[in-house]
Amino acid sequence: PVLPSQTATKPSKIPDANEKCLGGGGVVDPQWVTVNQWTGAESYELLEGSVEKSHISRKDNPLNHDSQDHNVHVRPDPPFQHLLRGSQTLMEVEWERNHFPEVFRPTPGDRASVFGFWILDCGHDGPTEIHPPVAIAVHRPRAIPIDASATVSYASGDDVIPFFSSPVGTNVFVPGIVTDIYINQQAGEVTNNCSDTGLHQPGHYIVTPQGVLAVTGACIRS
Repeated sequence: PVLPSQTATKPSKIPDANEKCLGGGGVVDPQWVTVNQWTGAESYELLEGSVEKSHISRKDNPLNHDSQDHNVHVRPDPPFQHLLRGSQTLMEVEWERNHFPEVFRPTPGDRASVFGFWILDCGHDGPTEIHPPVAIAVHRPRAIPIDASATVSYASGDDVIPFFSSPVGTNVFVPGIVTDIYINQQAGEVTNNCSDTGLHQPGHYIVTPQGVLAVTGACIRS
């Protein structure tokens, strides 16, 4: 479909990303932290764009996964490019496959509207992601069948009977968009058990008489 003109935003710099990630993540520190302080459902972010890739991860850490992630790579529409960080051009959306039914997973060429946690992936140099989502709407270009009982009207060119109607007929399709919507707050180990490497609030450092200490943010459960 033709989209209306949209005001573009710029990728975020997030200069304190290294501090929020406590310099790394994924072994003993959280692998994922929210970009901003998590305060509840109002902190979810919306991402919309075109799907470039969609696949199941070939390997994930069993210590912080119940099942492998399904990864969706979205090219954000202009108003959502602020969700990217630095030189990123694609936003990865990750949802454990046991909690994300196959019928709702997008394929390349679809469009997606995703609602969920905006996070830093500290275990992979801190790109931003929507991980995990809590809702997704997948907009697929598909042929739409027309009901055989529908009729169309034609101009006849006759002044006495200017229009006439006829049935559409059977097996008639037109181009359209089919939208599948899926909502689920369950996402697997990332937000399930407060595991040491699961999703947390941003970390920070404090200065004490004994030196600089790293303070891990509180875990986030849903």
